[in-house]
Amino acid sequence: MNSQPEEDLKQRLKQLEVEINFFDKNSQQAPKKPAQTINLSPERFLLWFNSLSKLKKLAVLGGGLLLGILLLQALFKLIVATFSLAILGLLVYVGYKFFVSRNFPS
Repeated sequence: MNSQPEEDLKQRLKQLEVEINFFDKNSQQAPKKPAQTINLSPERFLLWFNSLSKLKKLAVLGGGLLLGILLLQALFKLIVATFSLAILGLLVYVGYKFFVSRNFPS
């Protein structure tokens, strides 16, 4: 009666030893990765997207389009603000050189 649980325990012990040895070998080669990693591969996204119904696909596409437009709008605003600051800086410099530098003889 006792032989069956003992055999199970021995088998489990051997399995744990194999796992420990495996992890020890891997930890020497490369650092351990976190238990949960986020996989953002395009294939995974396509699998998820294809599993959606037509209405949900439309909603995801609409949301993606809206998000893309908002990101482009923010990028354009940033570019315009940069050019505006550059032009303002140039005008301040020219104004300084024209008005202030002329009043002080060298």
